[in-house]
Amino acid sequence: IDVHLIISMLAHIAGIANNEIFAEIVDFVAAVHRSTQSTAQVQDTVLTCHARMTDVQDPECRKRLLQTLMLLFIETGLKAQKEHEKAKESERMKAMVKSMAQLLPLIAVLAEPLPTGHFAPFDDAEVRRFRNLWFFCVIFGFLIEGALWDQWQDTLLQIAKRTPILLTNNSIKALEADLELNSALRPKYVEQHLPTFHQQLIDCLGPQAPVSTLGFAETIFILSVYHVEMLRVTEGDLKCIGYFLNDDGRSPTLTTCIEKIIFEATSLFFKPSKLRDSRYFGTIEEQVMHCLVGALHPIPKIQKISSELVILTLKAFPQLHWSKRL
Repeated sequence: IDVHLIISMLAHIAGIANNEIFAEIVDFVAAVHRSTQSTAQVQDTVLTCHARMTDVQDPECRKRLLQTLMLLFIETGLKAQKEHEKAKESERMKAMVKSMAQLLPLIAVLAEPLPTGHFAPFDDAEVRRFRNLWFFCVIFGFLIEGALWDQWQDTLLQIAKRTPILLTNNSIKALEADLELNSALRPKYVEQHLPTFHQQLIDCLGPQAPVSTLGFAETIFILSVYHVEMLRVTEGDLKCIGYFLNDDGRSPTLTTCIEKIIFEATSLFFKPSKLRDSRYFGTIEEQVMHCLVGALHPIPKIQKISSELVILTLKAFPQLHWSKRL
């Protein structure tokens, strides 16, 4: 059986198939991707097929393909962690990380139509897929200076723009438990590297960051939030305020770290060179509107952070005083 020919034909059929047939093709090609017996040539054909399927226009088909590709990215990350436990930096593990990287541009293309607002309607399953994707980007070094960052920086920026707040609706009061039970993180792997991740967090948030008490899941979560928000703010989006608008019983250490992330993000946002970027003006009014809502929040800390952001924004953009939307 010529697997290459079959997969190539399926890619063409997917372009004209109805939703049900498209979903079956996506599942079949994903099964080939998962197969441990697939050769490198077959995997290349599968990747080409996935790339062709991203041209589909139907929203439901695109959503199904995005979900599948994100799950493949996450599943491969889990396998790479297991492989590392057997043999550090093995060729097999490197091949898995490369396979993950090749999925990122496809995920970025499919995520492009997703909403970007602070309260965009993402369900818990979608949030968890995005959160796990960023967890693996942290774990495997996609977000630190090096070859992976240099190659995939622009792609990661596009994904960050469409990433929801990394909090599920039903885990606001129990974020720590939700993280500790996260099946995407293998404790043995992360704990071996916990000092390295703690140092990365100190490099990001400064020496005063209370990282020593953070467990492995919380550390990866905070690093993910930091990198997503610092990428997002380069496009004029201060979505990080959403982490405080969701605050309800979070641990003081996590709250302190998120405060520092907001400080770092706003410092970058209000740099003079950034304020001259025309891309910022399209979202500024929306930022202020959400911060004004936060200024009326019953939790004092949210009131304080939101009010400070409103004042900073009005100082940086005095023309907002005459905005009819505010």
